[in-house]
Amino acid sequence: MGCDHIVSAPSFAWRTNDMGCDTLVGQSELTERHPMKQMKPFTGKWRIVEMEVWVQEYVDMEVPGYFRIGSDGTDQFQFGLVSGDIDGRVEQCGNAPRFEFSWLGQEENDLVCGRGWAVIENGGLNGRIYLHLADDSAFRAIRSK
Repeated sequence: MGCDHIVSAPSFAWRTNDMGCDTLVGQSELTERHPMKQMKPFTGKWRIVEMEVWVQEYVDMEVPGYFRIGSDGTDQFQFGLVSGDIDGRVEQCGNAPRFEFSWLGQEENDLVCGRGWAVIENGGLNGRIYLHLADDSAFRAIRSK
């Protein structure tokens, strides 16, 4: 059996409103809610200078610990023996934008994944990274030159 016609994907998505309920929004509202300009403050390479759980010696074990965020919300990070590819987007958290991401990578050659978030505070990148079913840690990073 063949396909007589192609059906395009609808231009809508689900969003959680202020009451915690999912609501349907159209494509124009999604574009206004997630403009690329919101990503700009987060883009670039950030040097991890402090982590809550790991000492700096571990963070910089293989390379100086870092997060690198591209203009499309993807890129990479590494600290210690943990490295991965990130996929994120900017969401509003109160009055401030927050970069929220998921990630997939490795820790000492074991496949690991997780999630995290970051905000810009006093010119730095502050947030928390979670390793699925394992540790989580706050971090502080400064923009690399």
